[in-house]
Order: sequence, then C-alpha cells, then structure tokens
Amino acid sequence: PLNLNGATAEELEELNLLTSVQINDLLLHIKVFGKLISIYELQSLEYWDLQTIQLVRPFVRVDDKLDNLHISWKEALDQGNYEAFLRYQTTPQEKSGYQNVPDSILQTSNSFYYGNSDRYYSRLRYTYRTNISIGVTGEKDAGEQFFKGAQKNGFDFYSFHAYFKGGKYIKAVAVGDYQVQIGQGLNLWSGYAFGKTADVTNIKKTANPLKAYTSVDEARFMRGAAFDLGWKSFSLLSFASMKKVDASVLADSLYDDLEFVSSINLSGLHRTNSEIAKKNALTEKIIGSNLRYRNRNFQLGIAGVYQGYDKDFNKSVTPYNQFDFRGKSMLSFSGDYSWVFKNFNFFGETARSSYSGAWANLHGVLFSLDSRASFSVLYRNYQKGYQTFYNTGFSEGSNTQNEKGIYAGLKLKLSSAWSVNSYVDLFKFPWMKYQVDAPSAGH
Repeated sequence: PLNLNGATAEELEELNLLTSVQINDLLLHIKVFGKLISIYELQSLEYWDLQTIQLVRPFVRVDDKLDNLHISWKEALDQGNYEAFLRYQTTPQEKSGYQNVPDSILQTSNSFYYGNSDRYYSRLRYTYRTNISIGVTGEKDAGEQFFKGAQKNGFDFYSFHAYFKGGKYIKAVAVGDYQVQIGQGLNLWSGYAFGKTADVTNIKKTANPLKAYTSVDEARFMRGAAFDLGWKSFSLLSFASMKKVDASVLADSLYDDLEFVSSINLSGLHRTNSEIAKKNALTEKIIGSNLRYRNRNFQLGIAGVYQGYDKDFNKSVTPYNQFDFRGKSMLSFSGDYSWVFKNFNFFGETARSSYSGAWANLHGVLFSLDSRASFSVLYRNYQKGYQTFYNTGFSEGSNTQNEKGIYAGLKLKLSSAWSVNSYVDLFKFPWMKYQVDAPSAGH
C-alpha cells in the first residue's frame, strides 16, 4: 500500500482512482496541516467523497515513517513475489481452417492453417513491490505452429523485460520490452487507453511515462532500452526502440534491390502462407525524449520523437487516405500541460508531425463543483494530414486524424447508491473517411 504521507502526485496518479483536483486537494492539505494522523482524516478533504475513500482504501496507508528507497539484494530476493502462469485454450468445434489437407494444397492456399486450434500462453515473472520487475512471456495463437515449421523456437511470440523504478535521480530504467506514454496521447502513446465514455473524468489521460510491458499484443510496445532521470522538479525520459513488424513487402519491377511496404499487419497472427510471409518483414525504429516539469499543481512537458522504417511505406492511394503517411520516417514534436487551480483542472496537448506539417490540438477542463458534482469540457482539432505511428488521442474515430469536436459531460452523485453520468459530443470530419465519400458530421 502507498504511504499517503510520502506519496508524490505521480504515484497517486498511478492508482488510476483519483482526479487531479482530488490529488491536489490531498497534497495541499498535507502541506498546510502536516502529515495525516489517521486514514479517517481523508473525510475532511473537500473533494473526496466516501465512495472515493472506499475505492482507494485497500491501496493506501497512513504512516509517520517515510518509505526507505534503499533496496538491498537480500531484502529484494526474500520479500519478492515469484509468479508462474500457464494457460491452455482450445475450441471444441472443428473449424474449416483446421482440416487435414495434403501438403500440396496447404502450401498453395491461404484457407488452411499450419498449426492446431490450441492456444498456449506462459509467463514467468519476479516482482518486488513496484520497484523491480523481471519477466518473460510466450504465446502461441490458435492456428500457429509450435516447435516446427515457421515456429521452430516454440512460441510464436516472446517478450522479455527488466524494469527498475528507483528514487530521487534514477526514477526508472527499462531494458527489453516496455511502454512509453506522453501527454494526452497525441504524439506517442504505446499500449491502450480509455475511449469516450459518460464518465467525465476519463476524458483526461494520465500518462505513465515508462513502465514494463507484460502483455502479448505483438504490435503496440517498444523494444530496446529507456531511462527516466529526475532532478528537483524536472524529469527527462529518453528511449530507443527497434523491433520487427509484420508487413506486406513488394519489389519494384524496375529495380531488383528496391522493396517497399504496401500494408502493415497488426494482428500478430501467423497461421497461413500469407501471414507467415509477412512476419518480421519490416524494421521499426523509434527514438525520443520527453522533458517534464512538475510541482504540486502544475506540470509541463515537451517531447520530440523520431519514427522510421527500414523500407519505404507506400500503400495504395485512394481519395480518403491520400493524406496518410508514406515514406520512411518522420519527426513529431509536442507540448502538454496540466494546471490545477482551486477546483479547476485545465489540461491539454499540442503536437506537430513533420509529415505534411500538420497539427493536432486537444484542450480541456475538469471542474468539481463539490465532492458530488463534476463537469468537463474538451475540444479537439486533428488536421487531416496529422500522423504518428502510435497515438490514442480522444476521438470519435479510430485515429488521431481528420477530426474536430467538442465534448461536455456531467457527473452527479445523488446518494451513496445512485449516480448520474451524461455527456454530449458534437464532432465533424473535415475530409473523407473510409466508405464515406464526403466531409461528414455527427453528434
């Protein structure tokens, strides 16, 4: 459990249970009145209702002693948690793709799978509190081979990570597979994030700058090394990633040694001839830095990211996708902010992609009338040419691109048992979309 008397704003955000206004309310209370004496003192906070306290209670504690940041190897080995997780999945119903057909048909058709219908998953992991994590994960999807054919090394997908979360100067270090999250997700956000809901607090993303990757999504992660350094109110995250990506590679008929990519496959499935041919056909490189300043109620960040491939990405041009990225590389820059002023939380991000020079903007405010009523407003404007490899900006569509809109939400807690959540969202797409042959709008 997190000691509230020594917790930072970042650590409180990682609970994913508190708004920025509630976090600022707690930190200001401790600054003015001193350390909490009892957990029951949380009831005196203006923007903490009983439901919030009950949600947070299992994950926090109140202690006069500050947590010891020094970790000895003996303590880490003795008190660490060792985990072995094995899972087997199968489908009883026989599917047509798993029919036993002659090799001559199997090698020339994409209708049949090389592997059986079983799915295997295993994870070995060691953790010590939230400070150390070392693990390896392996997965075989249904239809993929196991220790033969295209998967002679056993599992189709392997993931390894070593992660250390430190203290004052070395805030975090990751080697192997990891995730990076910046600002509100316009520039770079590996992994997933909440979409649009009637919960007004979900419109603001809480970025976890660097964390270990333990999932089996074979696309949305970084592979390499990263470190997050701290000095006073400043932090600097730097990262470098290089990994293989599934893609359809075509050769130029005029030049024997010239190849380009027509599409990228994010499914992670390697069951048929065409899927196996796409495996690891493209190398993705991402290098970037994120400089952040933070005090109790204000934070500001700037980031620059290089994203590139080892082959030209040149998908077919249609009217709706003519502004999409094509080429080998791009640069993206962004600035994000969050400011808590009394019961208001202003936040946002502005980003620019070097590809076509397009911009993306997101700005919003969360307003707590009291512990029982919250209101939010968010405006976004993503130009049709804006592109980055990994983003999850707040949107009606699936991409942080070609969209303008304004969202307003209201949350009322009528009693301990009843609450009302409502929102309205007005949006428009200035350019064409897939299967929509003109600019469109909706609500």
